Amino acid sequence: MTYTKKITKKILAMALAMIMLFTINTSQAYASGSVTPSLGPYRLEYGISHVNYYITDSVLNHPMGSTLVTLINNAANSWVDTGYGWNPLYMYRSYDLYNSNMDFYLREGYVEGFIRGNITYWNGNSANPVQTYPHQSNWVYSEITLFITMFDQNDLNSIQRAIAYFMGSGFGLATTQDPNSVMCSFYTKCNVYKPGIMDHNGLNAMYNN
Repeated sequence: MTYTKKITKKILAMALAMIMLFTINTSQAYASGSVTPSLGPYRLEYGISHVNYYITDSVLNHPMGSTLVTLINNAANSWVDTGYGWNPLYMYRSYDLYNSNMDFYLREGYVEGFIRGNITYWNGNSANPVQTYPHQSNWVYSEITLFITMFDQNDLNSIQRAIAYFMGSGFGLATTQDPNSVMCSFYTKCNVYKPGIMDHNGLNAMYNN
């Protein structure tokens, strides 16, 4: 091989390495810059620095009750500590229905095959509730109803993913089509069962101000 060919080959190798490095850095920058959108201009009334969640008897008395409690706790912890740095969220399990920001209920079966639950938004408190919607006003608490069958005991990651999804909705995050977001649509094949970096960023975008 001549000297000129060696130089040409070396230059081409360096150029290829630079292109690959640029591609990797661009992908990482895109991922770190991705933000799960919010449902609208409104959010949880008192912020997320102290979010209490309450688990009702409909969950506790289910044959999978203890497993579901663990999954709810795990989902809460996955939002508090996403693994992507600091966010302003702290979540605590409350044993007082009238002192919670997120109430968990359970209903047997599905509304549709892909739908794992439902969420409603409220002002006031559980003793004097007034329903609202994320596009209308802030809300004080939400009610999350999970749809569970005994077949789900074989797919606990999917249940935890559904719980984390509805917690995200309770904070005010919107559904996405991103398979790496825990907020991805139930009609999308999702790759994760806990918040991704875009969900972490979305939470900070809503509440870190």
